[in-house]
Amino acid sequence: MKHQFEGKTVLLGVDDMDIFKGINLKLLAMEQLLKQHPKWQGRIVLVQICNPARGKGIDLVEIKAEIEESCHRINKEFGKPGYETIVFIHRPVSISERMSYYSIAECVVVTAVRDGMNLTPYEYTV
Repeated sequence: MKHQFEGKTVLLGVDDMDIFKGINLKLLAMEQLLKQHPKWQGRIVLVQICNPARGKGIDLVEIKAEIEESCHRINKEFGKPGYETIVFIHRPVSISERMSYYSIAECVVVTAVRDGMNLTPYEYTV
């Protein structure tokens, strides 16, 4: 991973696929950052890990499609060959892989619009 992201500032998102986690808002904020601060283009990466949804429903299908469309659009506009601005991981991630991402990330970005107890910031800090 250090090799893969060498010379890049890595931001990390770890969220469940849920309408309340604000994942698409995070992606839109990243897009805005790249538009307002072009010096970061090609130098910053958002790795977004989405744990699969626990439930089912039309809302989840729509939010997943919206997130994937945002990732594609942002990568198309700001990506370069061999470089993705947004790395979208939508599968279960082992604890060791997640810890590896934590170790290379500059920070973890949590954008939940409604949440109970979110232990991701604690886990990242530890």
